[in-house]
Amino acid sequence: MVFKVSEATAARRRVPIGILSDITDGFTPETGEAAGQPQISKNGGAWANTTATLVAVGNGAYYCELTAAELSDVGKIAFRYKSANTREYQAVYDVVAYEPFDATTAGTLANFWAYANRTLTQSAAAVAAVVAGSTITVTRGDSLSIALTGLGNITGNTKVWFTAKASGDEVLDTAAMLQVEKALLIRIAGADATDADGAVTVNDATLGNITITVAPASSALLVPGTYVYDVQDLIGTTITTRTSGTFIVVADTTRAVS
Repeated sequence: MVFKVSEATAARRRVPIGILSDITDGFTPETGEAAGQPQISKNGGAWANTTATLVAVGNGAYYCELTAAELSDVGKIAFRYKSANTREYQAVYDVVAYEPFDATTAGTLANFWAYANRTLTQSAAAVAAVVAGSTITVTRGDSLSIALTGLGNITGNTKVWFTAKASGDEVLDTAAMLQVEKALLIRIAGADATDADGAVTVNDATLGNITITVAPASSALLVPGTYVYDVQDLIGTTITTRTSGTFIVVADTTRAVS
């Protein structure tokens, strides 16, 4: 059941309770609980008596009409009732910030599609190269743009490398599936690459925000599979590995790149 926060309509604040069962046999409806005292807990807070008490509906069913103040907090509201004659009754309800009984404001599919503006939340670059945690997924033959952020302060760097290769310490850079340096693409699929087809652009040296780009003519040479990658930089004579993870190349269907 859903309540609107601070609901103004009294009838919509009623918590239905049914059926209160006899404490002895566990199923006989208890019909003498009118004016019994329920309790509520807001978002895990301490139990507190409700302002109103139980109203009998019949055959062991009841309701308790909450106040607007008792529905003042968005989140969860727990409800309980127990007397000497009944078993414990508990239920949990949602208190929401919208009007659940109004078709013009409720979150129906029709309302979503009727909304004037529907914009994809991902940029085209994010679709071309998806970064999720430490995993990068790209599609072979696409114009790749891989944005990595928060790598740490790389001010004063003379080189920044992005390298993806098959896992294993014995795999040399010359066998890398992809290796890109600041102003050039070094290797694709273990072979020398066209320099101008790729770059590592430092967008913010202090924060360590970089973007790796690869032109489609070169990314078309990537072999679909799962690889490992890292980002290293050179500052003075110090080499630092800034991040590493999994690099996934997905096969494309359309192979044309021009």
